[in-house]
Amino acid sequence: MKKNLLRKICLASAGVLTVFSLVACGNTADSPDVMAYGGGQPDGGAASAVPEEYVGLSDTKEFFSDRDLSGEFEDAVSVTLTGNGAECGESGVVISGNTVTITGEGTYLFSGSLEGSIIVEADDAAKVQLVLDGVSIESASGAAIYAKTADKLFVTLAEGSENSLSGGESVADGENNVDGVIFSKCDLTVNGTGSLTVDARDENGIVSKDDLVVAGAELDITAKGHAIEGKDSVCIAGGSFRLDAGKDGIHSDNDEDEQKGYIYVADGQFVIDSGDDGFNATGDIVLEGGAIQISTEDDGIHSDGNVAMSGGNVNIIASYEGLEGENVYISGGELSLNASDDGLNAAGGNDGSGYGAARGGEKFAAGSSAIVISGGKLYVNASGDGIDSNGSILVSGGEIYVSGSENSGNGALDYGSDASITGGVIVATGNSGMAVNFGGNSTQGTILTSVPSCGAGDEVTLSDADGSILLSFTAKKQFNSVLVSCPELKKGETYTLTAGENEISITLDELVYGEGNGVFGGPRGRGGKFESPDGTEGEFRGPNGTEGEFRGPDGT
Repeated sequence: MKKNLLRKICLASAGVLTVFSLVACGNTADSPDVMAYGGGQPDGGAASAVPEEYVGLSDTKEFFSDRDLSGEFEDAVSVTLTGNGAECGESGVVISGNTVTITGEGTYLFSGSLEGSIIVEADDAAKVQLVLDGVSIESASGAAIYAKTADKLFVTLAEGSENSLSGGESVADGENNVDGVIFSKCDLTVNGTGSLTVDARDENGIVSKDDLVVAGAELDITAKGHAIEGKDSVCIAGGSFRLDAGKDGIHSDNDEDEQKGYIYVADGQFVIDSGDDGFNATGDIVLEGGAIQISTEDDGIHSDGNVAMSGGNVNIIASYEGLEGENVYISGGELSLNASDDGLNAAGGNDGSGYGAARGGEKFAAGSSAIVISGGKLYVNASGDGIDSNGSILVSGGEIYVSGSENSGNGALDYGSDASITGGVIVATGNSGMAVNFGGNSTQGTILTSVPSCGAGDEVTLSDADGSILLSFTAKKQFNSVLVSCPELKKGETYTLTAGENEISITLDELVYGEGNGVFGGPRGRGGKFESPDGTEGEFRGPNGTEGEFRGPDGT
């Protein structure tokens, strides 16, 4: 039975209700009003335009049936695999050489080994459950398990069982190219508490041409192509995943229907090593829980629609771009990423990475995108821009720590129209050449200043007039620019920013201190001077003519 996944996710704010569709690509006229906010101050002030939190999808029944989640079975027909054949006396099981065909609805319990394949060819309304209990199947060509016709196929891994499947080269079957070790033309659910090893030496691992659900189980998949692929959707309730993919780790793609092609993760333990993206969708990607580790040659998480994270722990060890979507919403969880280009990217960058560095080209529209951060913890280490939106950046909560690029062509923060901060904590280090601050619509104090060149491992702290430390961060790379903001910053108060061995005394005459634009402290500033520990002098600019002061460790 198909579930209605057309639901709206609300972005609640003090004065504005912003919505986007989970399963739409996000490129429609119903895109959130917040994306157009960069053009100016809305009625009611900046705070009313910044979502306070992302309301997640706590009701998992929207995505998973009771049978998906249970992994239980009863009244099963036993089928014993015997190497080159099988044994079963039931009428719903047809055995022809090394091919076992299931023709009727029901539950079938498999054991043994087979050099061949299992085919499901049942009525279009039939639900078929294949229980694997110590099964090893190797198919010389095509899928080891192939569901041609049925309403839904369940592949259940029996408790405590160890199972393995491998497939050969893909084969053509009518309009379909059967290119997965498990390949289903109908809805597919993988569940249970056993384990399954999939060797897709010439193809994809687990594929559904409809909706794909994984609920539990321990999966170890090695694939030349995608490890897990659902054309209409991939929804994961939990389980353990070790995915080694030549292409994407988890992939959903439906160019024929903009309401489909999405990924939803409620829970699970993931270790993904992929040649392309860790997660890739043409629709939205929603992460609500789980522990996810990704190492990839392309994007860690890429969506042509929206990316929303409200929980869980995501660690992107290596990537080209860390997390990319038309819009990016982060309201909870912990995200740590390393990127050779941009860390967070809304609507693509200047490098054509939307479909991977090797694939080229993007479908993003310029200027209308947004990165909205209202909670969670973010640790970004990027060789390109740290946080980059072709539209706006809106921060109302959470903790953000950025080690930006060492070169002058990228900034720790980069945006096309406007950036505003109304809450939360941010410390961002990088190169001053492209450094920018949050904009004038901000309602929380924010400081951008240059510093003498500091190195990896140098600590940045901000203290108030009483000496209390308000924030601290240890930079991952060399930097000469620092952006900081926290709720304690008050207009008119004086603060001390320490970067390595250098101290800067800053009086916050305006909430937004230092504009940037590639100049130390911004074009409105008046020259000041700092003296580094070795006695050499340099210049920096403060905002609105305000002079700042640098002091070395000896107080000079």
